[in-house]
Amino acid sequence: MNTRVVNAESYIFSAIISIDIKGFTTCELAHALVEQFNFPKNMPKTMAFSYRHLQSLVKKGLLIKKRKRGIYQHIYSRTVDFNEYAQTLELIAQNEPEPAHQNNTSPICSHYEMMNILLKKYQHELEVTTGQKEVYDELINDLPGHNAELKSMSDRQYKKVVRINAKIEVLASMIS
Repeated sequence: MNTRVVNAESYIFSAIISIDIKGFTTCELAHALVEQFNFPKNMPKTMAFSYRHLQSLVKKGLLIKKRKRGIYQHIYSRTVDFNEYAQTLELIAQNEPEPAHQNNTSPICSHYEMMNILLKKYQHELEVTTGQKEVYDELINDLPGHNAELKSMSDRQYKKVVRINAKIEVLASMIS
């Protein structure tokens, strides 16, 4: 089903005004469109829709685009021209969110929470893998007849430790 949005600028401007913070991302704008304005598209299509219109507004000089540190996203902020242009549009009324479905976390917060959960998972995995490697190293001394086999298993665990450490470093650098 093709749901065409007739007054796209009104939706975009209404959502930007409703989030009313110094800077916002495409995710936050799409979230506002879906949650607060009952936008007639699903979230992936709304993200694409928001991105296209934000790029258009940047080219017109109505928004300023800055790269956000850490994760690959951009922060958009309004200009004085934006406010003047918004006064010429008929804005869309915001729907009242239902208390049962109200979500107080922004998409950015949920991304950071997801990265923190992933970081904790990798830290736990690192502990387990390091423990297994230590057991193999101890068994090498206790079972001299199985040195080659235990050394091979210990080397595999060491490679896993290195990979997990790399994942942890990447996530830690993205979060900070």
